[in-house]
Amino acid sequence: MLYLLHGLPFTESHWDDLGADEVADEAIAAGEWVQFLIVMPFQPQPLFGSTDGGEGSYEQEFLEGLVPFIDRNYRTDPQPGARALAGISRGGVWALEIGLRHPDMFGGVGALSPALSANSARPEFDPLDIVAQGDPFPDRIYLGAGDRDWARRLTVSLANDLGEAGAKLMLAIVPGGHQTEVWTRLLRPMMSYLVTPWRVLTGPERKMLLLEEGLAE
Repeated sequence: MLYLLHGLPFTESHWDDLGADEVADEAIAAGEWVQFLIVMPFQPQPLFGSTDGGEGSYEQEFLEGLVPFIDRNYRTDPQPGARALAGISRGGVWALEIGLRHPDMFGGVGALSPALSANSARPEFDPLDIVAQGDPFPDRIYLGAGDRDWARRLTVSLANDLGEAGAKLMLAIVPGGHQTEVWTRLLRPMMSYLVTPWRVLTGPERKMLLLEEGLAE
């Protein structure tokens, strides 16, 4: 499962506009990635833009509403190693806040141009403060921004803090600002970093899995 959170003022169609589904289809068809589900939810207001975490926030809506709904209605693997969460700008802040607070649910977290400098969260919900509390962290964290991006400074600062705390991460800075061209360029590398560890099963392993799921004789 890969959850993708859009930023503001975009909608869930922004990920489609960036080509997330085409990137996944191409890599899956080439045998580079295992098949997986992508969820691109529309973020409800004012929860998405005006809350910072905890009870009554978008975090609660996401964890207690969206994720259980997906798990009930689709063939998902609930293990954290089979789930990843990523976001852009405001969505990137939410991806970090939720992922860093819940490494038992998400093994991979990605944030492109996370709007950390525009975030007014209380310390317990601020990604910069969460990292200072130490591990456990998600298994893989991907951070990216443009070299002229107003989100770059704190993105790099967060990456430094994570590295010093012992987290496994990748930081990518590419030419550009807080803009679509930057996110398009970073999209495939981020997705690859998050989903490549999900193994493509072949031969006896694949047959056994299909038998267990009742999909083969």
